[in-house]
Amino acid sequence: MNHHHVPQKKACVAFFSVLFAAGLFSIIFPSNVAAWSSTIVLAPGIPQDIALNSVTIHARANVTTTISVTIDNNIRNKEFFVNITGTSPLIISVLVDREFSDRRLQQGQDIAVQGTQFRYRYSYGAAVRFQSNDSTSTVQLGGSITAFSQVKNQLTWIAKSLTEPAEDPWSLVNSTLSGDVLYATFGSSAYATIAEQYIPVDWTWTIITVAAIVIIVVSGLVISKVDYVRHAAMKVKSEGVRIHRMSFEKAVNHPVRTRILDLILNQPGIHLNELMRQLGLDSGALTWHLQILIDFQLVKMEKVGQYNSYFPRLPIKNTLPFYLDATKLMKNETGLQLLRTINEEGPKYQAELATILSVEKKTIRYHVKKLVDDGLIEIDEKDGKKYHVLTTKGTELLKTIDELSKQTVE
Repeated sequence: MNHHHVPQKKACVAFFSVLFAAGLFSIIFPSNVAAWSSTIVLAPGIPQDIALNSVTIHARANVTTTISVTIDNNIRNKEFFVNITGTSPLIISVLVDREFSDRRLQQGQDIAVQGTQFRYRYSYGAAVRFQSNDSTSTVQLGGSITAFSQVKNQLTWIAKSLTEPAEDPWSLVNSTLSGDVLYATFGSSAYATIAEQYIPVDWTWTIITVAAIVIIVVSGLVISKVDYVRHAAMKVKSEGVRIHRMSFEKAVNHPVRTRILDLILNQPGIHLNELMRQLGLDSGALTWHLQILIDFQLVKMEKVGQYNSYFPRLPIKNTLPFYLDATKLMKNETGLQLLRTINEEGPKYQAELATILSVEKKTIRYHVKKLVDDGLIEIDEKDGKKYHVLTTKGTELLKTIDELSKQTVE
């Protein structure tokens, strides 16, 4: 046996083992790869999947389409559905990036969106830039929102033209939710992503509102929780309400429902998102507990603007006029500013109000309609212009809000 060949064999085995390990490591951990790219040709009506890293694009077209896809290597676990429509063979380039900082799109940051008074932020973690050689073609995009199921009703597609200046705001795109996929249709070329509508916490008004309610409770203007629950129990039992198998006592004494009831009694008009935030519950679990409290006539739900807000079911003892209406309006900063402006400066028409408050006319129209419907202002047409005037209820409601603020200061 030739023993001097044994070390050479061992060295060869070690060398190739190192090469294999290095190759395997580079496949599993491609840290030096900035992006993945692929080009495929779609035959009409035949879907194909483009899977790069942990991103999958399900693509389909009605005409022969050459599609080039580049995906940022930092994007993980995303799924898109692309349906392309055209009248002749197409060439489309698609870039999926984590963010487009040159278009004012950065992860976790607010997005400037035109034509709305709501706030939006970018938290989806993947944005798309696509460009077609045919300006008449359209692209339907679907984005999986499985990871965002708790806020899926607050999600929408937004878009921006490739030629728009970077400082221009994004535009809302009509979006359709199908299961856990959010769809929207775009023109041939655009930037697009999914944004989340949210309500920023206004700590000033939150502190004022909570402090005012605490003072009212201390002053004996609101019945105690013990009395509240006792009256609710008497009402339910006298009416023979028997909706659930559980008893009234079991419905009330559940620790989660006790916390929910405390929040609603202390913050009348609190909306669903704020309850979710303070309780740390998802919408499904919270809605289930709320429905039990509603069924046992402990709380009630009312629509305030576009939000579901919750109030005590039984009458609240309060000597101030329009107390509940005041607590609702204190949560609507723009509506309250409108009332104060008209009260302090006299009748105004919509263009004047938009200028004074530095908001868009459509925002003024939205809030004016709400205030008219609530009987707080009325329209007085004079010299061809429609002036907005406070009603008696509007004047009294402002006095109530001022009184609550005064109590808080004192």
